[in-house]
Amino acid sequence: MKTILTVSITFLVLLLLLPLEYDNIKAKSFIYPLMWIGAVYIVFKTFPKKQYITRNLLLVFLGLFGFFVILPRVIGFCGWIHYGTLYVKKGDRSIRLVCRSYECYMTDGPCQLFKERRITKHFKWVTSFGEGPVDKTIWEEIPSMFTEYD
Repeated sequence: MKTILTVSITFLVLLLLLPLEYDNIKAKSFIYPLMWIGAVYIVFKTFPKKQYITRNLLLVFLGLFGFFVILPRVIGFCGWIHYGTLYVKKGDRSIRLVCRSYECYMTDGPCQLFKERRITKHFKWVTSFGEGPVDKTIWEEIPSMFTEYD
């Protein structure tokens, strides 16, 4: 029970670190595999050998989900493309709104805004901004989104 609790707490801590990025390397790339390994470990520890049918069904479900949802994203040339900074917060210039588009299998989606807060020169905390309009009293527009603003 203590091991399951430890793995579950580690699982939650990793979940909280998902928005962290180092330059263009997302923490998700490393955290998701650790979370999958943790999920399999929790299934093995939660269901002993006597409940092998339940354990095997859960492992098959995890495997199928990974095969049909995660694997196509990894081998399908899918990913977020960073197009540049659109807005900078007037009071704190380390916070900016950037345009990103999710591209997969030679198709791309519309530009989505993400709020990017610089922690250091290389570390960023990136969260979704939402679909609403940008408040121009808070955010200053950058002339060209294709020029990097520092």
